[in-house]
Amino acid sequence: MLNRLFDQTFKAATSWVGLLATYIAAVILILTNFRNMTEALAKIWPAAPPWLGPVVILSLPLLALVLHTIPSLIEQRRIKRYSQLSGASQPGYFTLRPRESEAGFEVCGLAESRKRLCAFRAIWIAALRCPVQIPIGGLD
Repeated sequence: MLNRLFDQTFKAATSWVGLLATYIAAVILILTNFRNMTEALAKIWPAAPPWLGPVVILSLPLLALVLHTIPSLIEQRRIKRYSQLSGASQPGYFTLRPRESEAGFEVCGLAESRKRLCAFRAIWIAALRCPVQIPIGGLD
């Protein structure tokens, strides 16, 4: 029971709702204790400019937002986008174990890759609008 309660609390604290609640609580605490914090800063450094107190106080939540929350939201978007990708790959196509049969598995051999390269070069040369000098040994 306690373990389940801990898991639910952890999930709520690490969700975006928990992060938003944390930032709201930080802003409320900053606003309620603003005078005390600026007085403490004035005691530590009496020659501090008056704008330094609010900058120091507001920089901590802003730093947490920039260094933690925004990267985690970007990561969540990236994971969600990758989970929506669908491809033509077959289950078991990419595997580390030896294949029992080679049905449905193709490897582009050296001869096939040379044919594709020559076809690509022919298309590329045909698309050029200027004369091309081909070396005596050919393109391969």
